[in-house]
Amino acid sequence: MLKKGVLWGCGYGAASILLGAFISHGLKGAVSKKDLEILEISSRYLMYVAIPLLMLSLTHGQWQWPNLLFNIFILSGVLFSGSLIAYVAIQWHWLVFVTPIGGGLMVLSWAHLGYVAIRKINW
Repeated sequence: MLKKGVLWGCGYGAASILLGAFISHGLKGAVSKKDLEILEISSRYLMYVAIPLLMLSLTHGQWQWPNLLFNIFILSGVLFSGSLIAYVAIQWHWLVFVTPIGGGLMVLSWAHLGYVAIRKINW
């Protein structure tokens, strides 16, 4: 899980920055303002998943985080940000129904992180 978390975390972080730069410099005027806003949200949320994945990976030796936690964070990024990017790129409207599933998983991943951390701390 350690390698997987680092790879996905760095990948999401790099994708977030690249997408943000592409939005700022390459897409203005090429897509609608609404599509730019959608891509900006996608970019921002990729970073919201990259940071905990890297944090979990770097502290895994001490905390022994469960694999499920890594997997939920990874899947939430794919479903949330990936569906938004794909929606703008290929305009398949059914993809907007995938986004809330990814958002729900993102909330679940943060809640699960809190739950596991509290149990490990023995509060």
